[in-house]
Amino acid sequence: MIALLPVIGLVQIGTQSMADRYTYVPLIGIFVIVAWGAEALRERLRLAPGVAAALGIVLLVVLGGLARRQVLVWKDTRTLFEHAVAVTGGSSLAYVSLGTVEFREGNLDTADEDFRAARRYFPVTALPALNQGMLAAVRGHPEEAERAYREAIALAPRLPEPYINLGLLYLHNGHPQEAVPCFEQALLLAPEYPRVREYLERARQQLSGEPRSSQIPSAPGP
Repeated sequence: MIALLPVIGLVQIGTQSMADRYTYVPLIGIFVIVAWGAEALRERLRLAPGVAAALGIVLLVVLGGLARRQVLVWKDTRTLFEHAVAVTGGSSLAYVSLGTVEFREGNLDTADEDFRAARRYFPVTALPALNQGMLAAVRGHPEEAERAYREAIALAPRLPEPYINLGLLYLHNGHPQEAVPCFEQALLLAPEYPRVREYLERARQQLSGEPRSSQIPSAPGP
């Protein structure tokens, strides 16, 4: 019963509601039943031990082939989440992951479609809006990026990344007075982020009229 807890979702581990990757412990009892039950069935049917062994080998070969096919699904991120969309109809995580792959490969239109699709699926998270903001910033659409970052903040007000990216967007566009509170809030949420202090210092330098660095970092990719 305890081993089933992370499987059935009563104890949440990650964003998934259920997870089959924890079933190896609860299945030990099932495997014992199958093994001993097969031997009892062999005796009842009066099968020779060699016949039972041959059937067992055939079963193992079939299961091995199925396992190999499943392992190939994990070849890379694209293959994994294209398979996830194919067998489940889609999820927010799957489309965000596919969009991230497209973004990094420079396929911005496809990435945009994936991030928009992610907003229609469970779980409802800030990641689609956050990634759409990054995409809009790369395309040179600051107003669209700002809206997306603010939506991400509304969905996950304790996530530092939307504040950081919004602050960088303001910094890029010459609005240090708006960038400063973004970086300050990010530091409150994640004081271990060392670069945020650097960003905050640059914003304050611009705000005070001091010469600013010629290199202002852009928002990180998804």
